[in-house]
Amino acid sequence: MRNAGQTSRETNLGSVSPRFLIDGMLGSLARWLRICGYNVEYNVDKEDEELIEIALKGKHILLTRDKVLFQRAQKNEINVCYVTGKTITDRLRQVSSELELNLTPSTTRCPKCNGPLKNTDKNNIKNQIPPKTFETFQEFWLCTVCDSVYWKGGHWDNIQNTLNQANAKNPKV
Repeated sequence: MRNAGQTSRETNLGSVSPRFLIDGMLGSLARWLRICGYNVEYNVDKEDEELIEIALKGKHILLTRDKVLFQRAQKNEINVCYVTGKTITDRLRQVSSELELNLTPSTTRCPKCNGPLKNTDKNNIKNQIPPKTFETFQEFWLCTVCDSVYWKGGHWDNIQNTLNQANAKNPKV
């Protein structure tokens, strides 16, 4: 058995885009991985047995903070990572390092529901965004599942800064 903070099974994902299944303790991590374009299934109401079954059937990589779930997943030969970081930056850094992920902001997945985003003409979503946003920005994305609208506003710098910190090989202490 591996120590906490490590993965079990294969960690080199090669050119395959991984699919993640995240337990109820890591909702923030789910949103951040979606921001980076990864397919992430997250449901706070799933019991451990359901997570094991979904991971086995869907060939997901299970990310968890639950040591018992981590151990059960290992016994079932599920690709699993026991996430130990306390902050979102630490968690992203750990998962990125152990699974060799590229943490770059993307406009491909909805952080809320994991649905695909599509570029949309701003006139199509004019009634869904504040007037100032409509005037200021030209590029918008619409979730094809939940109809959430996204744009690269002031928060985009914060997203990039967090991901830059998570990608740092020698983080400042």
